[in-house]
Amino acid sequence: MWPWVIILAVLLHYTWGVMLLIDPAAANTTPLHTLTVLLQGVAPTAAGCITVALLASFRLVGHFHRPSLALLLLLPQQAFLVASATGAIMAVARGAYTDGVQRPELFILAGQLLPILLAPIYTLAVLDSQGVLGRLRR
Repeated sequence: MWPWVIILAVLLHYTWGVMLLIDPAAANTTPLHTLTVLLQGVAPTAAGCITVALLASFRLVGHFHRPSLALLLLLPQQAFLVASATGAIMAVARGAYTDGVQRPELFILAGQLLPILLAPIYTLAVLDSQGVLGRLRR
C-alpha cells in the first residue's frame, strides 16, 4: 500500500510547487494558503513543496540500510500534509475559504477532502514503510 500513497503525495507536491512558480495566485487556495502563511511567502512555499516531493521521491527509489534515514526522507512531506489538512479543516469548521468567501460546510468539505484524508493515510503509509503496521498485526 505505502508506495502508492507516497507517489500520490509526491505528485501533489510537485504539482503545487510548479503551479506556484507559474502563477502565484495558486497560493490563495485553501491548502496552499496555509503553507504560504507558515513559510512566509509564495517562493518559499513553491521551493518547499518541490523539496518535500524530491525527498520523498528519494525514499521511493532508494534502498536504505538505516530505517531512520528512510523515515527522515518522508517526515517533511508529512508535515506539509498535516499543515494543509489543518487549513482545510479550519476552512470547513469556519464555513469560509481562506479568502473569506462563505459557503456551507459540506460544500467546502467536498473540495477539501483530498488534503484532509491524505494526511492520516500518509501517516499509515509511513508506518507501513517502516514495518510498524506489520508488527502490530502479529
